[in-house]
Amino acid sequence: MTLYTVHISATGTTADVYIMADGDLMTAGEDRLGLGNETFSFNATNSTVPSGNNYSLTTSFSDNKIGSNMADDSYIYLKFFLSAPSGQPAGTYRNNVTIKAVPYGYSP
Repeated sequence: MTLYTVHISATGTTADVYIMADGDLMTAGEDRLGLGNETFSFNATNSTVPSGNNYSLTTSFSDNKIGSNMADDSYIYLKFFLSAPSGQPAGTYRNNVTIKAVPYGYSP
């Protein structure tokens, strides 16, 4: 489990916030762990991020809106989870996760 905090800076507007991954998790030796094994939870009110709902991370911003109409100086708290099958090779798995904010009502 990994916990991140995103601070919103939106001067003169509010923002919608989206998240996406660039693909599956991979090792340097190209062992692959499917993106479906990486989930996340989020909220804007509790830094401990109660994980009542876990969402699948995808490779599209439009699938993963994590904040709507966020005002300046607000926060989004994210918690990531990884579920590896028992036969998965050991190693350091990586992918890139991108967070994007756009003016409220705009597409990412």
